[in-house]
Amino acid sequence: AGVKLRPHAKTHKIPGVARMQLAAGAAGIALAKTGEAETFADAGINDIFLAYPIVGTGKARRLLALSDRVRLSVGADSIEGARTLSEVFAPAGRTLSVMLKIDCGGNRVGVLPEQALDVARQIAGLPGIELVGVFTHAGQAYHAGTPEVIAAIGRHEGDAVASAAGRLRGAGLEIREVRTGRAYLIDGHLPQAELQRIAGRVLGYSYGQVDRLAQMAEGPLPGLGRR
Repeated sequence: AGVKLRPHAKTHKIPGVARMQLAAGAAGIALAKTGEAETFADAGINDIFLAYPIVGTGKARRLLALSDRVRLSVGADSIEGARTLSEVFAPAGRTLSVMLKIDCGGNRVGVLPEQALDVARQIAGLPGIELVGVFTHAGQAYHAGTPEVIAAIGRHEGDAVASAAGRLRGAGLEIREVRTGRAYLIDGHLPQAELQRIAGRVLGYSYGQVDRLAQMAEGPLPGLGRR
């Protein structure tokens, strides 16, 4: 289907497991914190996406040093946060790849799809910053009560990030990558784009989420019990 997988290492936090995932065909690794990225880079992981918006000149300096060693991209959801990265990378004559996070209903981080164009234009205009794509994560699906609700969340997640990418491209911004999460939204909407899944439950999917879906339908899978 042309969909690439970028496992989020938040569930295992083990560089050796990340190497196995890359060897199996993963497009790269996603992480949340600057310190995690430094640890994984030390272990030889060379394609890292920080999926939680990074803010602050101190972290930006660490990212600058890290970018000498790995293919690095980071998330952003505000002009203020992106500016702190720009203020470090631009004077060094370097460019950092940035993905704009879209809020697809979790109300935690990200910009609303209808606000994405304005924020994207401002971020794209910062020196030392290259806006390369958009991403999202439907964390609210963790608390969904039925398979139907999970499927609806998946469709909304895909629609939100695809519509945001479409608006930005229509305005002349070069959006090369579209990333979304939720490995278990099997029936979710997959927009016809260069989609990349950022999935944190790759390793635990078989037991964790299948058991959850089984509980919704008939009860827990044998030997697993309720969680």
